[in-house]
Amino acid sequence: MIETAFDTPSLRLRIAKTLFKLLPAPFPEASEIREKLARRKPPQAAPMPRAVEKQFVVEQQDHWGVPVYHLTPRENRSEWQIVYLHGGGYVNPMHAVHWGVLRELAKATGATITLPLYPLAPEHDYKPGRDLVLDIYEHIRVENPGAKIALAGDSAGGNFALGTAIRLRESEHPQPDALVLFAPWMDLTMADERARIVEQHDIMLGVDRLRICGEMWAGEDDPARHDLSPLNAELSGLPPMAIFQGTHDILCVDARSFAERAEAEGHKVRYYEYEGAFHDFMIATFTREAQHCYARTGEFLDSL
Repeated sequence: MIETAFDTPSLRLRIAKTLFKLLPAPFPEASEIREKLARRKPPQAAPMPRAVEKQFVVEQQDHWGVPVYHLTPRENRSEWQIVYLHGGGYVNPMHAVHWGVLRELAKATGATITLPLYPLAPEHDYKPGRDLVLDIYEHIRVENPGAKIALAGDSAGGNFALGTAIRLRESEHPQPDALVLFAPWMDLTMADERARIVEQHDIMLGVDRLRICGEMWAGEDDPARHDLSPLNAELSGLPPMAIFQGTHDILCVDARSFAERAEAEGHKVRYYEYEGAFHDFMIATFTREAQHCYARTGEFLDSL
């Protein structure tokens, strides 16, 4: 199912877009990104707000030396377990707005959420994070027999979630029951030049900057390989998925192409597109569009 959620952006979304335009860019210019990231201090995740501790029973563990949070709702808990992978172009750490995403996701689904603060580029390539997430997924599956499990993420995290499902399929491990992809990055190489047309409307991302981030994450491997750029992957054997995407996001071009192919091939996919919505619009949790996104996520998981 491919659906345009709203034909016009809401007033709150337009206000949010104006406010986010005033913030510092999430990435340096393409000409500076390698140098600036090479000189940076070790990246630190945004601290957990008190509102999260009120909503969840919080358990923090070290998994292979990496911080991992387990967030269990204090009320209206469901059978779902969600492994959530945050966005940031694979170079930026967990941002304060991501905590709001997790709060809304739990309200809509009742899920217990596992959040690994995976190693980032350029300090690391994808391999430590890949192995970490596969191991965490297996632990959750074994320790919660009968539970339903979803892999979810935004932006680069959506790429990571989908790539993890592809790796599970190829290693003949059990698939998750669902994928929830918020503004996913489907092709690290950004090969579709139609993204350049959308770029003039995108307040956060740039094609050239993302290509460099993708190269750093891929390391010595080809960023176009199918588990790093799922747009290039075969889709057989993957679980049902829901994808949420704004039209003023350069990642929209590839997300739409992916969803159209998935639907044409008969896979279970729900694709919701939001007119005028910026990249990762679901971080603006007070908007009509974000609330629609979370409500549809809850309905999607309830249907499985």
